[in-house]
Amino acid sequence: MRSTGPARRTGGGYGTRRALRMLCLAGVLATAGAARARADELEIVARVNGTPITEAMVNQVVRSLIVQRGSAPNSDEIAQLSDAALDSLIDLELLYQAAQKVPIRVTDQEVQAEIARTKAQLGGDKAFAAALQRSGLSPSQLAAETRKTLMVDRLLAQHVPQDVRTTPEAARSFYDQHRDTFQHGEQARIRDLVVRIAAGAPPADRTKARQLADDLHGQLHSEADFTRFAATYAADDAAAARGGDRGFVDRGALPPALDGAVFSLPIGQVSQVIEAPDGYHVIAVIERRPAGLVPFEDARPAVEQTLAELERRRLQQAYVDELRRAATIDRPRAHP
Repeated sequence: MRSTGPARRTGGGYGTRRALRMLCLAGVLATAGAARARADELEIVARVNGTPITEAMVNQVVRSLIVQRGSAPNSDEIAQLSDAALDSLIDLELLYQAAQKVPIRVTDQEVQAEIARTKAQLGGDKAFAAALQRSGLSPSQLAAETRKTLMVDRLLAQHVPQDVRTTPEAARSFYDQHRDTFQHGEQARIRDLVVRIAAGAPPADRTKARQLADDLHGQLHSEADFTRFAATYAADDAAAARGGDRGFVDRGALPPALDGAVFSLPIGQVSQVIEAPDGYHVIAVIERRPAGLVPFEDARPAVEQTLAELERRRLQQAYVDELRRAATIDRPRAHP
């Protein structure tokens, strides 16, 4: 069961606009900066308190979304994406104008730190430079768009609490109404430590990694031993915080060599070193459960997280709607 599943199912039409808005806040819409510089050459499709939004800006957002989804939309879908993109650009401009009025300050150091994070997420200097070239943005334009994004993000943090809580009754009701979401196949809960190797690593590096994994294996005899090494060798940060515990995994979700071991290894026994595409693993099975329905108590954290996110979305939309009511939004013509 994926914790994000219920949110996707219940997002409805708002889900598309929410995704678009989050693209804005994540900086994907920074590519609109190039179009904004050519506003005098292009048709204006909306004005937000006098600030123009051009057809090129809308089209750039739509192109970004099409690239992300990886498939070509039909004409009706393009029209829907265009309408949603325009609404999201209007919302972003309203939020930015509100952030300027507060005012919300963002330092140059904070802007550069955010750009550095984006660069790391894209895979380093080379990938970042290629993405920047494709966007048509100069470094100064990117910095300006990043500052705008951070300002909007902080404004929303002031108006949308992050510690939204839900009642036990609401969680139970949501679980009962979405039981199909919590159905699962055969599962195993595992502890997993991995000595990672890069794709295409030379034989000498693979040999060194295998020796390290063998040494690690020789020191794993109990749960405490897994916990001792989890900070360095756990599969991810969440597992590291739980002593290497990755929670329940579905049969077939892991690479074949790992999957075979996970669903054949006696509970509590430490595996031999297992080679997988990402490195050398040592695992232990904590428990297994047959296909069925995730019990409510096990599903409850994911349910509460989903309900909290839905409530944050509602509060954010309510705030944006309030800004819209107080704004002057002109659309010179209906957007195609």
